[in-house]
Amino acid sequence: MTIEILINGEIFGSLKEIKVTDALNSIAGSFEFSTSIQQLEDAGIKEYDDVIVKIDGEHILRGYINPNTVSYSKSSHDLTTGGHGNLIDLVDSSVFANTQYQGPMTFSVFCVKVMLDNGFSGIKVIDESDGDSDFTKEEEMSAKTGDSIFEFLKKYAELKGLVLSSDGLGGLVLYNNTGISTDITMNNRYAETDNEFIKSGKAEYNMSKRFSKIIVKSQGGSDGFAGIARGGLNVEDIQGEALDSDVKRNRTKVIISKTATDAEGCTKQAVWEVNKRRADSIKYNVVVKGHKAPNGKTWRAGMKIAVHDTYADVKSIMLLNSVVYNEAKGGGTTSTLSFIANDAYKLQAEDPTKHTNKIGEGLF
Repeated sequence: MTIEILINGEIFGSLKEIKVTDALNSIAGSFEFSTSIQQLEDAGIKEYDDVIVKIDGEHILRGYINPNTVSYSKSSHDLTTGGHGNLIDLVDSSVFANTQYQGPMTFSVFCVKVMLDNGFSGIKVIDESDGDSDFTKEEEMSAKTGDSIFEFLKKYAELKGLVLSSDGLGGLVLYNNTGISTDITMNNRYAETDNEFIKSGKAEYNMSKRFSKIIVKSQGGSDGFAGIARGGLNVEDIQGEALDSDVKRNRTKVIISKTATDAEGCTKQAVWEVNKRRADSIKYNVVVKGHKAPNGKTWRAGMKIAVHDTYADVKSIMLLNSVVYNEAKGGGTTSTLSFIANDAYKLQAEDPTKHTNKIGEGLF
């Protein structure tokens, strides 16, 4: 098999099926594999055992086992094992107590402080952003007892136009969603013979979560800084908005900001909401042969791909949001690729005129 599973440093063989997920907007990928056994103890693996996933020798994910599921009948005895990358603990664990952090500081320092204050040491923070995401001395970041550590970090990452992800080795990566430029072109054109690897595809266009106008209003801060600092405005009067010209109905959505902020901060959140909702309204998924792109590189979340699919009315540079690697004994290998708009995670759309409800004008 081209996918290797190493458990506690040893290759685990005799696998029937494997599924591994690599997602751009997740700090913890996932894996699942199955094998035939007579008894659970025959497998020699337990919950929390260390797992490394490789594809053709390339490191994809490091995590641990949980859960183990045994299913059996008179004719078969199977073990299905799953798990996530090590950073899943940040998602599941909580902030110990009500906490406030005050700028100035870089976002990477903020992440380290939050993790250390809540019992996580040794997690490497890798800053691949453009360096324009520092907190100013006026900015205050607050968490409540019981908040998810990851959700707390993610809330402020979105305000700064950052995406939090994993390096696959247990490190936390911060980056602006510029994507990874590639020379990969994926064609699936009617009456043409240039589709050599797409097995199937599906596109969905759903405008139900999009609005012609999104208004973000500042939430109240405990110190009332927002109103005082902006010339006496009441907190509820501070707002920003963004328009989605593709929505042809009169639809307005009002959202309370993630933190107490000024009008500029509200506007940034509104633009981010418009971009993200546009991206979520377009679902373009394909199943391709194998795990490698035409240029020989393993498909990885974050790649920019030039897609021309006349069946789905797609002609655009798209962002590979997630990859599911599949392999079955005797059944070959496939990858399920899920694409979103190229600027989905950005605070500012690259060119709003390129986006329609069907991506058809998003030319490359």
